[in-house]
Amino acid sequence: MKYIAELSKFRAKIWRLGTDILAFMLLPVISFALSNIGYKRVSWLLVKSSPSPIKRSDTQWEHQRARAIAKRINRIAEHGIIKASCLERSLLLWWLLRFQRISTELQIGVQINENGKLIGHAWLERDGVVVNDKPNVGDYYSKYPAHMIGPESIVKIWS
Repeated sequence: MKYIAELSKFRAKIWRLGTDILAFMLLPVISFALSNIGYKRVSWLLVKSSPSPIKRSDTQWEHQRARAIAKRINRIAEHGIIKASCLERSLLLWWLLRFQRISTELQIGVQINENGKLIGHAWLERDGVVVNDKPNVGDYYSKYPAHMIGPESIVKIWS
């Protein structure tokens, strides 16, 4: 029994390390791609290179899993080669969660700051619950309709 518990801990460590390595390598790639080929083409690449998510009944497990992966990506984004933007982090998380078959929606919101500057922000939600940001982030931004700006929607519109 002890052997099985140790094996399970080892598998979890390997999984976390793999997630860290992917985030470390792919955040700069997504950043470069967004800058050079644009959101529409990056969305197409991410959708076409990942499996479709499945709606499951065990949403508590999916929320915990999504938040755990989000924490790892946010940490790598803050301390990695580049400081990844919220859009880059959210797109990578969205893509990785599709491999876990967890569906999320990319949210993009805007606000005007005290200097009159328009500021955008991106985050992921699952069933209306924020996955990779503060729980109330949506209160500070006017959100675009997710069905119009999410990667899957972009691919459907432009295909």
